[in-house]
Amino acid sequence: MSINWNFICLISSILISALWQGAFAECCNLDSPNCPCFQDTGSWSPGGLTIQDVALDTVGTNASCVGNGGKPYYQMVNGIESPSIAQAAACAGILAYPRDAWCSETVSYWHHKAGIPYPSGLRNSDWSLNWQLHNTSLLRTFYETEEEIPGGRGRWISWQDLNYDDMQLGVTVPLPGSYVQIAKYEKDATGRWIWNGDSHSMMINEMWIYRRISPLGGGAQVTGIKATLLEGNSGNPGRVKDSSTFDDLLSLTPWGDDFIGSSKKIRGFGVDLNASGRPIYDAGRLHYVNEKVPSDPRLERILEAERARRSLATMPSDFDPIWEAYYSPLIPKLVDYAKLVRSRGLQITSPENIRAQGIPDGVGIQWNFPSGLDKTNPQGVEITIDLLRLHPLPIKGLILNWDSEFVPRGYAVQWAGEDKKFNSAKAQESRSSGQPAALVPVYVSIIEPRGGERYSQGNVRYIKLIFPRGTFPKKATLKEMLFVYQWPPSEDARQNP
Repeated sequence: MSINWNFICLISSILISALWQGAFAECCNLDSPNCPCFQDTGSWSPGGLTIQDVALDTVGTNASCVGNGGKPYYQMVNGIESPSIAQAAACAGILAYPRDAWCSETVSYWHHKAGIPYPSGLRNSDWSLNWQLHNTSLLRTFYETEEEIPGGRGRWISWQDLNYDDMQLGVTVPLPGSYVQIAKYEKDATGRWIWNGDSHSMMINEMWIYRRISPLGGGAQVTGIKATLLEGNSGNPGRVKDSSTFDDLLSLTPWGDDFIGSSKKIRGFGVDLNASGRPIYDAGRLHYVNEKVPSDPRLERILEAERARRSLATMPSDFDPIWEAYYSPLIPKLVDYAKLVRSRGLQITSPENIRAQGIPDGVGIQWNFPSGLDKTNPQGVEITIDLLRLHPLPIKGLILNWDSEFVPRGYAVQWAGEDKKFNSAKAQESRSSGQPAALVPVYVSIIEPRGGERYSQGNVRYIKLIFPRGTFPKKATLKEMLFVYQWPPSEDARQNP
């Protein structure tokens, strides 16, 4: 989906006392937790040993009150972790992202909470400083970019690479926990992917690999792969579900004649890798079924047709206009930028007593501001981030997440391009002035990309945070900084039967 806001968000992830909760009894923003129509299903704090455990904790979470609104909007999309914080953010009236299709956001959220493949999820600090990816093409971009970076944590398996005759787990076939992208496919004389609001994100829960064992020896032949799926924004209203099953993966790609629903097919799979380059998956969810009888004749025909096409170097069309026009050209730029950052590191200039090293990631890196800075830094504090060159993607905003002990106010953010001419960001005030200041998210506009090159031309190299004298009467900790990028267009399905 396309993000349509131009704000920096300063979100305070803090516990709200019972005294404060009374101030938020109203129904705010049409779908806040205190609205009568709000449905508080699924866990706000999902967890477990695997990403599937995290996902299963959220099963049943569903949109309510307004389209694509309610709990999944606050939790999956905006990353809020409690109804109290969601209520405060709703009453402030300035949340980070709009209500829109949320299947891809759900997959991103599961990765974030599971700490896979990076500790904060789908965030590689070499090129992408945000764990939230808002559409199917972004998720594919993550996996394809990671595959090209030395030591990257992802691999993309195109439907064309799915190969039962040369089964390599995580290379030619997916695994439990793998991302699945599906989209509308028109299987005519040429074949093409149709991007008119029909793309959808899913994740494999369990897999069964069926193999034919020859009575004369010679090994096993894979005859089919069955999978159960986890998904968000399924049905109307959208809900997190674990009830979908694909009877055979190959038959649901352009290799076969079967469709998901009436018109969708599998576009590809994303595989998460660990630091050693090995696939991350739960072996207990991968099952082998040995057959001593012939397989389904219909599937046999699909396999034979696939072998024939591969042997002739011909295959069904993979024409994908949105991907080829917008996303594919970005990948080499992102890979090149990631290699630059990896070799030099982002340059951060800060006072010695702050020691801002690395971008706060919500996991291990944070910036600590001691109390009494007015004495040691009477002119205030400035921190400048040099992205080394214009980021390949236009930057629309920042999300700053402070520790709950103290949330500073009254500071400024500036941005600049290669010319180092800084532009001031403008804060947007909360519409609800009666709320405790520490609970009110504040969003500040950075830049609105303009012109026909906005999806391929970066606009920001430098970010400056300016904390004037008096900002830190108490110590404060910046736990997380997320960059919000202007990604190219894509259309995730608003509802999926």
